[in-house]
Amino acid sequence: MTPPSEKRPLTAEDLFKFQMIDDPQVSPDGTQVAFVKTWLDETQNSYRANIFVMDLASKATRQLTYGEQQDTRPRWSPDGQVIVYFASVDGSSQDATQDVAPNVAPASDFLDKLPQLHIIPSSGGTAAVLTDLTGGVQGHTWSPDGKKIAFTTLISSEDEPLNTDSQDLFAAYNRDVLVTTRVRWKSDAIGLVGDYFRHIAVVDVDTQELTASSPRLLTRGETDFNSPKWSPDGSQLAVVGNLEASAEWQRKAFIYLLDVSSDTPEPKELVGLEEMRSNDLAFSPDGTQLAVCGHDDPIKGHYGLQKLWLIGVADGSKTCVSEHIDMSFGDFSRNQDMRRYGGDDGPRWAADGRSLLLLTNVSGSVNLASFSLNSKTLTPLTEGDHAVFAFSADASHKTVVTLITDNVNPCDLFQVTAADASGYKLTHLTSINQD
Repeated sequence: MTPPSEKRPLTAEDLFKFQMIDDPQVSPDGTQVAFVKTWLDETQNSYRANIFVMDLASKATRQLTYGEQQDTRPRWSPDGQVIVYFASVDGSSQDATQDVAPNVAPASDFLDKLPQLHIIPSSGGTAAVLTDLTGGVQGHTWSPDGKKIAFTTLISSEDEPLNTDSQDLFAAYNRDVLVTTRVRWKSDAIGLVGDYFRHIAVVDVDTQELTASSPRLLTRGETDFNSPKWSPDGSQLAVVGNLEASAEWQRKAFIYLLDVSSDTPEPKELVGLEEMRSNDLAFSPDGTQLAVCGHDDPIKGHYGLQKLWLIGVADGSKTCVSEHIDMSFGDFSRNQDMRRYGGDDGPRWAADGRSLLLLTNVSGSVNLASFSLNSKTLTPLTEGDHAVFAFSADASHKTVVTLITDNVNPCDLFQVTAADASGYKLTHLTSINQD
């Protein structure tokens, strides 16, 4: 490290030296944590990211994926044997109209550039590609039995198939003309989406052969669906969307249930809230309730506190269990410039169904806490002038890993463990920018 006498002002070029950690994911048995490490490639003027796995007992870290792409969002299979993740593509080999219009870029500039789903043994080895979709893959989640993966993909409003191979010359040579009837035709994260909508798809996965079936589309139409979450018995998916005609002019969001056994399930509306910023849904262990953070005040719009709600799966009843607590739940530190995308920040149930892990926002700091459903009180698990912007835990909540940023350090992993009857302690797992 630079001695104090040799300190100098920060320069723009120093940004190339920083590394970032994202998306901690504790293994099902609680012994390991997978995470994403991102750095800047100065020669290519781009980000690079690979997945690493740390043994929590020894803190020994091994690199799981390699290459110049961006590998993100690792998710352990329920048995812990494999990890599925996103890997970016350059699109150079996936352009279906390359033969007829080699120099015409698509107006919807995300096409063939969004990441695809990959799978790799958690012990290491060769990765396999599970999807090859024009609209890419986002927000994947394993079924409880480890045999299926649900995710979202962007689909044209014209009901194109999942894999598009058009040879129509007019369509090919007019790919650079964006035609849209949507209000929300552009995304900061993706680009010009035009008349493409985010929909839910499912693939069957063979974790031994590292293969997947062709995707089966569960939702269609001119609306977006997000955040698929499996019910504990694997029979349903809870998703977030808005089927109202004026959906694009609203912030309101609805929770729907999809029957996974049906080829064309009709979304069953459970309940709507005026806003659900994170859209993170969490089924209770017995499958009777969904936990979600949001508010239901039409006047407050984007500025309402994100309270904790319990939704009855059978009847759509909704109860705000944190109305008496004057704070928002989730990560709203919004320190985006020195991190990529964070990770899971929504509510997570304890195995006994009596409490949930939550992120709390107080005076600009974000910390992890446990919310008791019996007493309706919060127990802080971390404290300090920092932002916990993602966390992960095994089913027992005995192993909890957080991602924390503060004024000086962009990000590091910390393990949260019970110190004694009076509190918890943080164990520093990484020091990625110490140099």
